[in-house]
Amino acid sequence: MISNLASAKALLQADLEHARNVLDLWAHQVTELEKALAQIETVSTSRDALRVKYQALSHASQAIQNGARQLPPLQKRGRAAGVAGVNGIDAATTGKPDGVSRRPGPVAGKSKGRQGKKNTARAAARYQDPQSGKTWSGRGRPPAWLVGDRQQYAL
Repeated sequence: MISNLASAKALLQADLEHARNVLDLWAHQVTELEKALAQIETVSTSRDALRVKYQALSHASQAIQNGARQLPPLQKRGRAAGVAGVNGIDAATTGKPDGVSRRPGPVAGKSKGRQGKKNTARAAARYQDPQSGKTWSGRGRPPAWLVGDRQQYAL
């Protein structure tokens, strides 16, 4: 019986040693898992801070773009003014009614330049192709059929 007790005691001591080894292994694994969890929390916190910063920049960029879209468009040269006046400026901001020109007038002694297309009659034909009957007034680029002496095609 003593041998049975000694073998039972030896088995229990071996089981206890094994349990302590497993306990040390689990404690080490718990420590490693806690470190990994702390790193994940740090990354998550910095990611959230970056997300907030990015959203703030994105909102500011959109506000700038929306503000640019809300500005009145510039008038193109030669186009009539819209309902709000020239370049979106109305009488309330300038103190002038919409019909009043906001551009300076001509300088004294200076020519106004070309005021528009004049109503001119079409130039009379001076040359004619005898084969096709096509005519040319003598203005602009000479036609391909006009070869040689122009007097032979004169009307």
